[in-house]
Amino acid sequence: MENEALQITINDNGSLDILDKKTATTYRNQTILEENGDDGHSFNYSPPRNDLKIQSTEFKPVIKVVNSAILEVATITYEMMVPKDLEERAEGIQSTRLSVTIVVKLAKGQSTIDFEVAIDNRWVDSHRLCALFDAGIASKVSTADQQFGLIQRPVVRRSEMDLWQSDQEKWDEKPLSIETCQSFVTLNDAQKGIAIFPKGVREYEIVGEKYDTIRLTLFRTYGYMGKENLVYRPGRASGESVVKTPNA
Repeated sequence: MENEALQITINDNGSLDILDKKTATTYRNQTILEENGDDGHSFNYSPPRNDLKIQSTEFKPVIKVVNSAILEVATITYEMMVPKDLEERAEGIQSTRLSVTIVVKLAKGQSTIDFEVAIDNRWVDSHRLCALFDAGIASKVSTADQQFGLIQRPVVRRSEMDLWQSDQEKWDEKPLSIETCQSFVTLNDAQKGIAIFPKGVREYEIVGEKYDTIRLTLFRTYGYMGKENLVYRPGRASGESVVKTPNA
């Protein structure tokens, strides 16, 4: 897939290598999907104590590309095998099919790429699906927009992380770097960068050993309005802990 600004190579594992022709920079292994457990509730995400992370690159995709003079469209379909619930996840069992389709669109004359993601999630409980965009830029801050301007946030809150469970502090919740944006988030340096413009869930986290990857939340599911003793919030429940939310 190629236009005046970008060239996209679809790898055998379904990830994308994207060449920015203006800066001659190739961003490799983009749009990898990452699935993991969600032991949280309607207020808070929290990972299970025994989690299992699964990536789309572990599965063989079906790839179809259709071209025209003004638009190229690639359809990438995965049948991911994941745990059906937190009990299976703790045991490392991947019994349930999660069908995912990613549609990638590259239009003539545009320097942006459109992604559409469709998931059949009728059979899997208490989990989260994210998309990874690797900027290749080791970062201390991310930049995102809010209602009246831009904001830079630290990619990790090191001093707070050291304090939150100390005997002197005893914070109620773990200080996280899961953040929100109004319409975009970017990692960049003086020469290059990438920006993500979500139209669904506007939640992201900067991850990776060098904090160089934007992890965009696509969706999360949970079974209760509130729960007690989460990994990210020990002790009290948020909301009513006895209220089930089967459709969430």
